[in-house]
Order: sequence, then C-alpha cells, then structure tokens
Amino acid sequence: MEFPKMIYLGGDLAAEWRIVADEAEQGAAAKEGFYPHGEGKKVATEPVADDQPKRRGRPPKAAQ
Repeated sequence: MEFPKMIYLGGDLAAEWRIVADEAEQGAAAKEGFYPHGEGKKVATEPVADDQPKRRGRPPKAAQ
C-alpha cells in the first residue's frame, strides 16, 4: 500500500489511530502497538462468551 497510510492501535478501527508517512514511521508505531486495519490484536472489548443475555418477559410462575 502507498504512503501516507492510517494505522490503528491493535489494528482495531474503534481504537486510537495515526497517520504514517513511510515504512520507518510505521515500524516505530508498530512497536507501540499500531497496525493497519485487520492486523494485530483488537483493543476494544468484546462480549465474554460466559455472559448470558438478560431474559425478557415475565418471570416463570412459582412451583406449587
């Protein structure tokens, strides 16, 4: 890809971003965790698999 290019913290579009002018700047920014979109680890939090969605509607009737 041609320069200048935009890079993101952790490669995540939702995170902080920078614009680099050449490969040297991109290498320096990579040491701080900035990568092109889709590369690196995501920084924004994702839902945890153990979290259950909240139940909707009326609660079940008590057993009698």
